[in-house]
Amino acid sequence: MSDKQHEHKINLSIDEGTSQGRYANLVMLYSNATEFVVDFATLQPQQPLAKIHSRIILNPVQAKRLAHMLADQIKHYEQTFGPIRQSEVKTGPESVQ
Repeated sequence: MSDKQHEHKINLSIDEGTSQGRYANLVMLYSNATEFVVDFATLQPQQPLAKIHSRIILNPVQAKRLAHMLADQIKHYEQTFGPIRQSEVKTGPESVQ
């Protein structure tokens, strides 16, 4: 059977509040044998506390798919807009800021 015969159409809906999105300038990533936990937070200037506002928990297969999708999107972005400069700031063992 071809891949097209195995494709399933998924209809998605999103409520208005969720569609507005949330800004995150701090991402923390944790993992164990069965899941990856991604926390998104906002760190305000001159504030010692970052508030986590979203936590996404993924199984390893979905985490790897997300990693590939992000890599593809970053490649496309950099081809369009130029290289993304990375900050050297780290706030935790697996954080991205």
